[in-house]
Amino acid sequence: MVADGNDGRRLTRREALRTGTGACAGGAAMLGLLGPFAEQAVAEQLKRYGRTALDASAQNAILIVTDSTRADYLGAYGSKRGLTPNLDALARDGLTFTRAHPEAMPTGPARNTLLTGDRQFPFRDWHPEPYLPKNPGWSSIPRSEPTFLDLLERHGVTTAYVTDNPFLVGPRYTRVQRRTDHFVGFVGQTAQYSARHRAPVPAAQVAHFLPPSLRGGSGAESALALYLAYAPRGMAEDDYFTARVFKAAIDLLDTLRQHQPFVLVVDGFDPHEPWDPPPAWAQRFAGENPLDYEPLHPFNAPIGAMGQLGLSSAVAKRVQGLYAAELAFADHWIGNLLGKVAGAGLTDSTAVMYTSDHGVLLGEHGLIGKSGRHIHKEIHHTPFIVRHPARKLAGRRNAYFASTNDVAPTLMGFLGVKPGRSMDGEDLTALFDRSRKGEVAPRRYMTASYDNYVMCHDGRWLLTMRTDGHDKQLFDTRVDRRETRNLAAARPDVVRRLTAALKRDAGGPLPRFTRTGAIP
Repeated sequence: MVADGNDGRRLTRREALRTGTGACAGGAAMLGLLGPFAEQAVAEQLKRYGRTALDASAQNAILIVTDSTRADYLGAYGSKRGLTPNLDALARDGLTFTRAHPEAMPTGPARNTLLTGDRQFPFRDWHPEPYLPKNPGWSSIPRSEPTFLDLLERHGVTTAYVTDNPFLVGPRYTRVQRRTDHFVGFVGQTAQYSARHRAPVPAAQVAHFLPPSLRGGSGAESALALYLAYAPRGMAEDDYFTARVFKAAIDLLDTLRQHQPFVLVVDGFDPHEPWDPPPAWAQRFAGENPLDYEPLHPFNAPIGAMGQLGLSSAVAKRVQGLYAAELAFADHWIGNLLGKVAGAGLTDSTAVMYTSDHGVLLGEHGLIGKSGRHIHKEIHHTPFIVRHPARKLAGRRNAYFASTNDVAPTLMGFLGVKPGRSMDGEDLTALFDRSRKGEVAPRRYMTASYDNYVMCHDGRWLLTMRTDGHDKQLFDTRVDRRETRNLAAARPDVVRRLTAALKRDAGGPLPRFTRTGAIP
């Protein structure tokens, strides 16, 4: 299903300008056809909103987001798996942040951060909403809060968003859908959060893709039955969700290049579970399946203990292979998109940013999935790459604690637009200019929220705990790289220091949560 955000929505200010000036065929050439008062009004509008279509000096920006992507699976972050040649090439042309992390997790809270440039941590204003998970942090964007798409649109930038993210195409984000110049959404990934969906496939067709412990009425079975209704077996490779999303973005570029400057967001849900790569990609990166079933979704989301589910190490290895194959398939299509950018002559005028919302455990700690209680490096260490149009700092690496709230102000910085209000994030374009490096505020700690848990990392010590102060876990990540030894009792001094940093970033005591919302 494809929804185009232009259908039945209001004209943007820019569209009204274009309509009133013959699509701005030089803008000023039309002023003589208007009365004196109207001529002055349009001139003021053009001055205020700046650039017109096909401005030779236009600067564009593309944001690519893949869901559930671990940094350690990318070659640019040290992986030897050979999964991501296109992202690795992007890193060679750009600046790679080696200690990036999302400040709010998982998918929904992270998207709110990406879109607004504002921290969601510590979820102090959370309350449950329909069609969203009932976990702290899962809220729609308040009507009073503009997204970076809104702010750019007000300054004459064409906006586009392509996604199969089930929440962005659902009923809680209609404002994003309607107020973006070009919105293309594909329904079918975890479709239970949609207002309407197809009838799920019969349980007998699902059994082959689940471990025996999850057959017969589990949440994983019902979720997979819905997914398979949208992704039937035997479909062509180009019909997989990743291909559909990136093909739509590639097609949009032909329109966007006629209406520069533009910002294009390509928000792909893979490699999120179900881990369902096309067969040829599974064969290449996961090999032969030694199991008598294919574990596309081997746990009840959000997380499952392998021991409780009867999952062997062979299952974990197969899951890792399927995940790798799905990421490799996404990287292939990222390469296709960037190839289109080059073929359209847009590379030298287009900034490219790539990141993810969180990672996922794939057997580490005996777990598959993700949760607030287990915010290990596999979940919080995400890729973050920025390519400057002029290839400034190409191939360089930076240990700054970059985060998801930096994305919006950085995109706006590339487009030369200052937010009309203060954003929590940093404009990282300052790093590309020696005279502006002092504009990026230093960060000694990374702090983040996930459900009713928080984390703090100083580059060595990682603290996770519930917001009520219980269930503290402290890891010395320099010597305990697998994060298996909890030193909270042995190092109360470190716990106190990191807890104080959490409270400073939270602006006071951490909230507590009930079923009805946050208690500040």
